[in-house]
Amino acid sequence: MGKRNNSQRKENVESPRKEISENEACNMTEKEFRVMVMEFIHRMDEKINNLCKNQEEMKSDIATIKNTMESFNSRLQEAEDRISELEDQVQKQAQAEQQLEKKIKKQEESLRELRDNMKRSNMRIIGLPEGQEEQQGLENLFEEIMTENFPDMGKIKVTQHATSANLDIGAQLIVEECPNSYGPTGIKKNISWSQMQKHQLRVLPWNEIHIASLI
Repeated sequence: MGKRNNSQRKENVESPRKEISENEACNMTEKEFRVMVMEFIHRMDEKINNLCKNQEEMKSDIATIKNTMESFNSRLQEAEDRISELEDQVQKQAQAEQQLEKKIKKQEESLRELRDNMKRSNMRIIGLPEGQEEQQGLENLFEEIMTENFPDMGKIKVTQHATSANLDIGAQLIVEECPNSYGPTGIKKNISWSQMQKHQLRVLPWNEIHIASLI
């Protein structure tokens, strides 16, 4: 019965009632007029109730949208905070990489300096096996070579001077005559490599060989 009454009420609300003219209203009995007024009031109540329901639904929808927006704003703020943290981490990582590169460069420079300090003059003598000069001794070896190639010079003394400037191109030899064999004048002569080649020395070319000989 309740469902039927509700359906009848909906039909009454949905079906528009024709407007009644003044003459028809005057000709209506009091009972008919009251029924008409009650129906009108009932229809208005239905419309008002529907509007109230729609208003409540709209309020609920607005509240849902508001909550959704707040949740979205909260997530957006969290994302911005996370992005800011990541940017800070990237900046710190970049600074750490720069510091690491500086340390690596310093280590490379230290290693290069250490290698330069560890370099020795690489003297190679033609006709002699590698390492024989270490066993025989440089002074004795070069004294023997110079005596063989310059028999008239007498006893000579060979010394080796290696500096950082000539490590890569060989050692500079200074050959001096013994003080006891100096002549009256004691003049020292500078002999270039082109002149030394005429005597067929068994050594690699040096920068310059200084020989003090008897004149």
